[in-house]
Amino acid sequence: MTSGYLPGICFACQRCLLCFNISQPNPCTCNKSIKPIRVNKPEHGQQIYPRIYTPDENLTIANNFLFAADAKFQYNNNFNAPFSFTFCSTCNSRFQRLKSKDKSAKKKMKYKSKVAANIETSEFSEVEEYDIDEIKLHVSIERKGKKTSTSKALTIQPVEYTNVVEKINIFVQKALQNENVKPADYSMSYKAMNTRSLSSDDDSN
Repeated sequence: MTSGYLPGICFACQRCLLCFNISQPNPCTCNKSIKPIRVNKPEHGQQIYPRIYTPDENLTIANNFLFAADAKFQYNNNFNAPFSFTFCSTCNSRFQRLKSKDKSAKKKMKYKSKVAANIETSEFSEVEEYDIDEIKLHVSIERKGKKTSTSKALTIQPVEYTNVVEKINIFVQKALQNENVKPADYSMSYKAMNTRSLSSDDDSN
């Protein structure tokens, strides 16, 4: 299906990028099939931002912004293939903020994955085998480069690997007061108080 988007309007708000008037409800008479040229020193609020869309699953929030505009104005673009479009300065700023949110969310997911990788499943497999409903852990966190540490006893129910990882993850973030802290920034040791093993992410005793 042919796209209904014209290069002379902002993809997200349909502002005319030639005279910079809002195209609705009373459209201007500019030829919006002409692609506007970006200038070096535009008037305030009259800069344009040519962009190319490429399918990217990591930009969920930003892509939803484009999907919503496409549906609202019935552009009928094929989001499975690249296409070009242009933003006005206001919509470009909003799009950039949404991309930043996507990047922040990606960093948090990456951090959680690293924490999970540092805690071996085998540490808790014995507990699950014997159908224990609750586990008590004594967790100690020490930030790299500092001699002081923060410790806390955690009671975890139910005893499942993903639940244990999530509880420890929350404790680490609160202890270091940083949601984006990296595993390389600290060392962690934990003792299962109602089991027999003492474990650490650096070594084992």
